[in-house]
Amino acid sequence: MLVITLAVGHAGASTAHAVAERSCGRIRDDGARVGIVVKRGKVPCSTARKILRTYFRSHAPCSGSSCLRKHAGWTCQTAPASELPRLASCVSPGKRIAAYSTAD
Repeated sequence: MLVITLAVGHAGASTAHAVAERSCGRIRDDGARVGIVVKRGKVPCSTARKILRTYFRSHAPCSGSSCLRKHAGWTCQTAPASELPRLASCVSPGKRIAAYSTAD
């Protein structure tokens, strides 16, 4: 009985500190509207939009089986087709942002 009580109490405590993801509006990439979301960490929406806009517009070579690029302390990578509508994600220590296809 004690183990169950501790487990339930711990689960409640861990979700209390979780930060909900938040929408940061949309950017345009080659005319398409792309939704920007902060998935984890304290990232200003202006930063999330700037990082993903830079990633999509970059002409730097990609590495890996998908397009992996690093810039401004972030590592960004395209999502596999199986994860649509997510287009790409970028991570930095303790932070994660993502871009999603939107239905206009």
